[in-house]
Amino acid sequence: MTVRVKVVFTGPLKREYGPSVELEVKEEITLGELLDTSFKQLLRDGSPRADLLFLINGVDSEIKGGSEAKLNEGDTLTVVPIAHGG
Repeated sequence: MTVRVKVVFTGPLKREYGPSVELEVKEEITLGELLDTSFKQLLRDGSPRADLLFLINGVDSEIKGGSEAKLNEGDTLTVVPIAHGG
């Protein structure tokens, strides 16, 4: 069984991926699995990149389990680059 998930990109990521994409993925897919199968560039050493914020329906994915956070039918994953100054 599959589910539809919308992935929204912000900032400079929009130039590379477009503003958003809708994916049909396996049911109960995790954030880590989604990134590994569709967006490997957003991973570093097998984990979501620390310089990006991943929001699931507006909630930080870390609160929902990090890379083990489950994505369900109709969820929206928003990827936000984090800029650090020095």
